[in-house]
Amino acid sequence: MRISQHYGTNIRLQLTCKFIAHNIRRATLINLLGLAGASNATGDDQKKLDVLGNQIFLDTMKNCGKVGVIVSEEEDDVIIVKGRGARYAVVCDPIDGTFFSFSVLIQAPLIWTRVSQ
Repeated sequence: MRISQHYGTNIRLQLTCKFIAHNIRRATLINLLGLAGASNATGDDQKKLDVLGNQIFLDTMKNCGKVGVIVSEEEDDVIIVKGRGARYAVVCDPIDGTFFSFSVLIQAPLIWTRVSQ
């Protein structure tokens, strides 16, 4: 397997992480702190940043052309992406709140894995 096969997907993941981090840093300025008013698939209360981070991640993975299956902690169901050339399944928690404090805006990790078909 050549490194170049993964290059495009890895770049998109890096840019997604940077964009999510950018929004976390600006959260107080653009009113992204607090609860969104819904629960995720595991029953946790969703925060506004959870919803935004999930949407950023889903949009990027759906449009990269390489991902055919997406599983996110924030979604109730598996997302099947239709398209040719989709070789990967991505499982993620776009903003992991385990060690995250929105009140002090500590950087949040993105947890993900990519599985090749």
